[in-house]
Amino acid sequence: MTATVSMNSNLKCLAKATAIALLWTVTATSGDEGMWMPGQTAEVGAAMRADGLQIDPAQLDVRDVTAEMLKGVSDKLNGFARYERLATNRKALIAACEGQPNRRCDVGAYYGGASYYLQQKLEIEDVRLVYAPALGIGNFGGETDNWMWPRHTGDFGFYRAYVAPDDCSRPYARDNVPYRPKSWLPIACEGVKEGDLVMVAGFPGATHQFLTADEVRFNFAQFEPRLQRSLSDYAAQINQATAGNREAQIH
Repeated sequence: MTATVSMNSNLKCLAKATAIALLWTVTATSGDEGMWMPGQTAEVGAAMRADGLQIDPAQLDVRDVTAEMLKGVSDKLNGFARYERLATNRKALIAACEGQPNRRCDVGAYYGGASYYLQQKLEIEDVRLVYAPALGIGNFGGETDNWMWPRHTGDFGFYRAYVAPDDCSRPYARDNVPYRPKSWLPIACEGVKEGDLVMVAGFPGATHQFLTADEVRFNFAQFEPRLQRSLSDYAAQINQATAGNREAQIH
């Protein structure tokens, strides 16, 4: 499995061509020039993990656990008592799920607590960095361009996830094989044409469509005004602390 982050079709083809060219000349090159590593040893893998290299675990299953989460929750419970009951139910579901080998599990609340879903994932222990772009591409424009749109930064990387031959997760081993998920998104080098359907992978930040009338009144009368005052005070403190120091100011 190959994972990519923030790369348009042109950069995909460029990275592919660059990787092929580098394969003929070096085994692994790193630093500001980027990295192309067709092979990897256990020592290299351990060093990269120590530096913080991680990959999101593979999604195995999503299950509606609303009934289990609301077990013992009634109209008589409110405030902290209701929170404690939900927390107890959530911890029990996660503990049972993570009793399986190499599982990372979580219970997410959706629509303001109207629904709950248990997410079961396989924690992949053997993750290998295959390609990283040169610093001039990956950090093009620095922090200035980081807050601009459109961005022209190629901050992406290629990784491969490996598992044991029986599809079980385990640390690096020479006979590990590439992990093959049930579904994946193919990479296309030809780009898109006008009128093509484009789907952006992501997760909606939040929805407030199930707020009660009391919650809406609280937000408008108390929460939002307090948040506005807090952020204004925070900005004022930053401006005061950085006055006359152009290098410390945010533009």
